[in-house]
Amino acid sequence: MKLKKALICALSIGILAACGNQEAEEKPVEEPKSVEETQTEVKEEAKPEEKEEVKEDPVKEEENKTSQVIQAEPGETQKDNYFTWETNSAIYKQIGDAFITTSQYDDSKILVIPINFTNKQEDAADPWMTFVFDYKVFQEDENQEYILNGGQVGVPDEYGSPLNTNIKKDGNIDWYITYTLELPEADTKVTPQFGNGEVYTFSQN
Repeated sequence: MKLKKALICALSIGILAACGNQEAEEKPVEEPKSVEETQTEVKEEAKPEEKEEVKEDPVKEEENKTSQVIQAEPGETQKDNYFTWETNSAIYKQIGDAFITTSQYDDSKILVIPINFTNKQEDAADPWMTFVFDYKVFQEDENQEYILNGGQVGVPDEYGSPLNTNIKKDGNIDWYITYTLELPEADTKVTPQFGNGEVYTFSQN
């Protein structure tokens, strides 16, 4: 009896051992990964998400100012509309409101435009003569165009600028451009003597 039990136990142990060896043989051995494969996996895991490119709207160029309102007295209320004009001869930069004053000699109305004048010519130049050569100033009604007379005749002393002032190349000076109005209530227009015919308007309202 004891011998029979011993044989049964031995057979059981042998069967279990055989099954274990079979499972070990059937399980595939995983080969170790190379260094390059490991680095590739790490890079893929660490790769950041691609951000969507945000397209910005193009910056719009500021439109050229073509007009401003004439004031009743000096000031700087129209600063956003001040002009800076440049020709081959000079740079004319507005530094104060255009305004209307009355002649010293009669009831004529005079348009006054404060500017800074910079001479670009090799020779010394007079601001007034240079401006007259570069620009035409006029008024108009339904029937006629009136070329305005400029200069210092009748201009009150506080808005006068000396005649025959010679500014050297690259020199500059503050100056009053003045014109007597033919039509006291009408707009005044300025256009280049030579060029594309653009018109800048000094409006009465």
